Amino acid sequence: MRLLETISQRFLRMAYKRFIDEEAVIYRDIAKYIGKLDGAVVDLGGGPGYLVPTLSQLGAKYIIDVDIDFGMLRLGNYSFERVVADSSDIIFRPSSINYVIVNDALHHFYKPLESIRNYHSIISSCMYIIDIDRSKLLGKFIRLFEKILGFPGNFFAADELYDHLYNVGFSKVNLMDLSGPRYIVKACR
Repeated sequence: MRLLETISQRFLRMAYKRFIDEEAVIYRDIAKYIGKLDGAVVDLGGGPGYLVPTLSQLGAKYIIDVDIDFGMLRLGNYSFERVVADSSDIIFRPSSINYVIVNDALHHFYKPLESIRNYHSIISSCMYIIDIDRSKLLGKFIRLFEKILGFPGNFFAADELYDHLYNVGFSKVNLMDLSGPRYIVKACR
């Protein structure tokens, strides 16, 4: 299993180096769905931090990129805090972070529901999760492709994630379908 993890991580790093940068549409378009931010923001599973410029433009005062892959964290060229940690690790004090953003990363987490539960305890405002809906045809193909590459492939159907967020204890949960198989869920305390 460790060999597959290494191959998949290398593949992902190569894809980010060659095909994705901070100007990618997936980062710019997020701004219209998130709106104004203030205070401390965690980009959970943020890899190289390509979302950081967008989060800064939205008003984030302090940005922390948390990713399990040090190689991904090194790809970015921004001045922000970078923390190497598993998404399910509790590394912040309760209510110490205003917002958590999980952009196209939840399906890479080994323990996605535990990660959501743990981060619920540390945020004071909202969590935004942008991911791919496994119940849509393209989502099914993407899940299969990622499983073949050795990724965890922990995709959720949008309504399934919506229910999980309520069960964790978020009081307001909003779901929006994005183009193709993508969705965004905003979950607030």
